[in-house]
Amino acid sequence: MKILFYINRLGFAGAQKVITNLANAFCDEDEVIFVTSYDGEDTSCLNKKVHYISINETLHTPALSRNIRIIKKLRKLLKMHKPDVAVSFMAEPNLRMILSSFGLPTKTIVSVRNDPSREYHGRLRKRLATFLFRFADGHVFQTEDAKNFFPRHIQQKSAIIFNSVDPRFFQERKKDMKDIVNIGRLEPQKNQMLLLLAFSKIAKDFPTQNLHFYGKGHKANALKAKIKELGLKKRVVIHSPKKNINEYLSRYRLFVLSSDYEGMPNALMEAMAMGIPCISTDCPCGGPKVLLNENQLVPVGDVDALSEKMREFLLLEDISPCIENEMRIAKQFEPEKINAIWHEYLNEVSEDTKI
Repeated sequence: MKILFYINRLGFAGAQKVITNLANAFCDEDEVIFVTSYDGEDTSCLNKKVHYISINETLHTPALSRNIRIIKKLRKLLKMHKPDVAVSFMAEPNLRMILSSFGLPTKTIVSVRNDPSREYHGRLRKRLATFLFRFADGHVFQTEDAKNFFPRHIQQKSAIIFNSVDPRFFQERKKDMKDIVNIGRLEPQKNQMLLLLAFSKIAKDFPTQNLHFYGKGHKANALKAKIKELGLKKRVVIHSPKKNINEYLSRYRLFVLSSDYEGMPNALMEAMAMGIPCISTDCPCGGPKVLLNENQLVPVGDVDALSEKMREFLLLEDISPCIENEMRIAKQFEPEKINAIWHEYLNEVSEDTKI
């Protein structure tokens, strides 16, 4: 089977890691082409057997003309390479893939990687996505809530597939670790400010516990200013993103996800696989509530609820039941299992009659 994967950029964010892992997993048995929209990409994360192509577009051009050019170039690639199936991740690539493949024999699978009510927000964008998605041959969602955002005719030709977690996270970690950690882009969606404020409420009661953020983004300066304002410069650290984040993650006592919305959060899944007690906001579109028990969830945006939940977990003398349950659930994320589900779905879609 010849498979083409398409996303805007390579990188360390959740969707980028997942699509890269899929391409690397399949390139031994299948012919794999990997396409990105923009130039200047670091391709070291891709297996050398993967045929990488950049459309070489730049972000510094008007959106409409840029999208038209990308669609034309993507259609040219589909005609030239004739993949059996093309898989796209994220909002813009999904719509471009559908438009570029009209009338071609290549089957298309679009994958929604975040809360679709945010990715396709607004009446016009939702209608456009709903209309175009009907022309895709398959759809991959991460939760039932994401799937239910779309009409029944789209749901009927879809699959729910979890993300896989790198085997490096399925490892024994040392006991008696300390400190609280959050991993993710420092962007409004991730709402690390909520976690910082919650920590400030309990910091005096836990003088040996500090807070660590790993990430970069537009909210970095606001976080740094708030850390200084709260007098927590010695207790809260912002680290740059790490390629070998598993080595850092293994040091921590508690993982906290503070997002306003998510798809299926990779960082949370990685922490679970490593056996780190986790707390999360119960954010749409339902990823955390699928992964965690109810007593590990707090309402979105609730500083007091998050601080009290952190206090509760830091005071627990025996955290082993929570760890054992998380690691049991995490077995579902093992790459061999997830890759097999993906490959079966690709075969199923590629063998069906083109719509």
